Amino acid sequence: MNIIIEFNKETKNVRELSQAIKIFLKKYISNYSFTLVGPKELLFTISEEKRINIIDLQNKEEIINKALELSKEKDSALLCFGSPKEIISIANNALEFKNKNKLLVTGTSFLTKEVKKPVMLVNIDNINDEGIISYQEMSNLFNDYLKKKDTSKTKTFKFLKTGTEFDKGINDCFNKDNDYKGLIEIKDLLKPECDYILGKSLQMSTFLDTFNLVFHAVNDIENDKMNDTTLIKIGKSLTKSINIQIENTFDKKTRSFGTILLGYSYPIIFAKDNDNVNSLLNIFNTVIY
Repeated sequence: MNIIIEFNKETKNVRELSQAIKIFLKKYISNYSFTLVGPKELLFTISEEKRINIIDLQNKEEIINKALELSKEKDSALLCFGSPKEIISIANNALEFKNKNKLLVTGTSFLTKEVKKPVMLVNIDNINDEGIISYQEMSNLFNDYLKKKDTSKTKTFKFLKTGTEFDKGINDCFNKDNDYKGLIEIKDLLKPECDYILGKSLQMSTFLDTFNLVFHAVNDIENDKMNDTTLIKIGKSLTKSINIQIENTFDKKTRSFGTILLGYSYPIIFAKDNDNVNSLLNIFNTVIY
């Protein structure tokens, strides 16, 4: 597989990207290569590495167009650092859609101790101009994607509960689908017991932000170097189980697996310019099948 990476002068973590690529290629001696599309001068010594092709472009639109063009080739995958809005606006004219309603849907992986692997949190908000929403098509896009990555079992899903009439409508729509396992509340997302969860992006982002807040709060208590007060001792006791969950689930430096965009003829993965080396390695593992 050839992993195509789109980056530009605004990408702040090119050095980390270069390090992650070197580590990845050492781990996988064969089968994978990289094509980097963007300003060559940002890449330093990585240009000397084997199995790396660099296409030196400066203009953002040219970079995106070239990356999209290359990604149409057989056995390739696309990772982007550019603005999703810019890339989607160009891709809408450059790529074929996979579904009749031209739906685009994004998902973010979230790792929990119980399932031993990431569960996909799928945003069901409509990001298309047409204004057509089909939850069945959105579900099918992620079902097909996850099956392609892992054919070992059927992929099951749930909907994140809203507490509105929407919930009844969803149950009525999917109650005959054997892969549908009902509604799930935010408090149960750490034990999802399914492969992917569809929900409103506001709910998803609130959950991830809250978990991130708890993560840092526990970390601050654990790393407190001052003399323990009774309050901190109590705090450590109360957060012990959460801390064990985090220790066994996450590398403290990263919880990022990239954002996956589905709806075109092939997936597009988005990284952020604050992703570190470990984050990027996780994202590479999301990209590959």
